[in-house]
Amino acid sequence: MRLSPPLIDPALPIDARTRRKIRRAAWRKWNENPARGITFGILGAAPIFCTPFLPRSFAGRQIGIPTLILVALVILIYICLLSQILKRFWYAPFVYNELRNRGYEVCPKCGYWLRDLDQSIAQCPECGRDRDAMPPHRTR
Repeated sequence: MRLSPPLIDPALPIDARTRRKIRRAAWRKWNENPARGITFGILGAAPIFCTPFLPRSFAGRQIGIPTLILVALVILIYICLLSQILKRFWYAPFVYNELRNRGYEVCPKCGYWLRDLDQSIAQCPECGRDRDAMPPHRTR
């Protein structure tokens, strides 16, 4: 069971091996800029760095192990949500551009497969981005 929808449309006629290659190529391009990894690390570790500053008591009650477990759970949820958000809005365009580079006409904003669309349609039906603004794809 997946927690998030796949970045590559399941309707695309691509086998599993090619999908992995596309995701790996997009991941390599995403990692070319070290600032992305540093930012993700700082955002992900922010709650952990804040835990020493938690109060030792709250409303006159001592904070014990159950509260620390709760804090750890909240931090885990935070990191999972952060990774999903960054995956969708920061990493997904690299996957869509890699698909376009391999000859699949997909929208670089939302990843919608623009197959069999008439050229008179000026926008992506999914997100509304102009087709004129989409860069031409190159084939390998």
